[in-house]
Amino acid sequence: MDNVTPLKRTWSKATTTGDARWLIERGVILQWNDMYYLLDYFSLAEQLRIIRQLAKYFCLQSNNRAVAERTVESLLTWLSYTADDEIGKIFIAGVFKQKNARQSCWVLVEIALNQEIVVADRRELVYATAVALICELGQQLNALSDKKPETFVDKELLWDHLATYLSSLSNVNNSAVRLSLISYFASMSHTEVGSRFFVRIMQRFGYTALDRLFIALFDKKQQTVALEYLLSTLPALLRGDNQIQRTLSKVFQHYMYRQPKYSVVFLRILSEEVHDEIARQNLLKHLASLYLVLSEIDQHDLAADYLLNISTFNKDPEFKEIINSTLDSGELREHFSAMLSFIVSDDNQLLARKLAKKRGRRPGIPRNKRGISTFKMITSLGNGELTKLSKAS
Repeated sequence: MDNVTPLKRTWSKATTTGDARWLIERGVILQWNDMYYLLDYFSLAEQLRIIRQLAKYFCLQSNNRAVAERTVESLLTWLSYTADDEIGKIFIAGVFKQKNARQSCWVLVEIALNQEIVVADRRELVYATAVALICELGQQLNALSDKKPETFVDKELLWDHLATYLSSLSNVNNSAVRLSLISYFASMSHTEVGSRFFVRIMQRFGYTALDRLFIALFDKKQQTVALEYLLSTLPALLRGDNQIQRTLSKVFQHYMYRQPKYSVVFLRILSEEVHDEIARQNLLKHLASLYLVLSEIDQHDLAADYLLNISTFNKDPEFKEIINSTLDSGELREHFSAMLSFIVSDDNQLLARKLAKKRGRRPGIPRNKRGISTFKMITSLGNGELTKLSKAS
């Protein structure tokens, strides 16, 4: 058993995991300035053990609001400082192992999303981390209920509780919070609860959030992360209702004007990543709509790129119907109409080879081959500068 030295009422004096447990049980809140010592002194295995102790004690004291709040505040300090989503996952896994897991999850949602527990000078950073933690809780709950349905027999009540709290944050003007909400509800949009709240938050701030993401996409310092975030969420958006499609159409068209060469490269990458039939159908409609705009402004240089992208959908069920509808609209200039008509003909592949020769060199957007978690994407895109400032202070 670890030795415990009493009266050490600060985390910077802890030397064993036993000391850490003693501090947790006495409600000593982990302070920001303690984190450097804790991460430097304790090994990774010891740090994970402390996180599991936090989870176990939180569940034991979930009926005691004051104690539970202090435990969650320590966890949020740790998460905000490290920006390490594995910490949150391990804490949630520890909660799921307890007998009162459902009740503890219910309380965790209420406490974590209560802004009163957030330290004032790092309010936005810590609160954004709290939202990301609850979104991760929803994801893990979904995954666990699929593997072990008997674990949460009334999971719908907990899901609705979680979704209601998260959707109430739609007025919070914080990029990281908004990115967390979009990512979570996009991943849950296949469910009845998720779909209902997804439409609501997209109506509230969907265009603003997407606009900022596309700004990041065309910024060389952020474009890799922005690309991965967009590729993980846009397929769900492309399955959305007409209002969501109108929002996407505005964003696609706006950045076709502002960043024409990069936009077409992004849309090509997106086309390769979208596999859902409805999402692909809507994406093809967006491409056809953009082609109409190109014709309207008589932009020949980009036409070949968009035709090449459109041609990759030629085996999709609705392909000919959508293209013929575009041709029959009467809005295409003669040259643009002639080129598009080849797409639905037997000369499709021949046209693709000809267009490829005319394209010339186009800019690329680098991909992250190792993958990146949603939590880290959101931290980088929405909270990166806040994290740097907090660590420097």
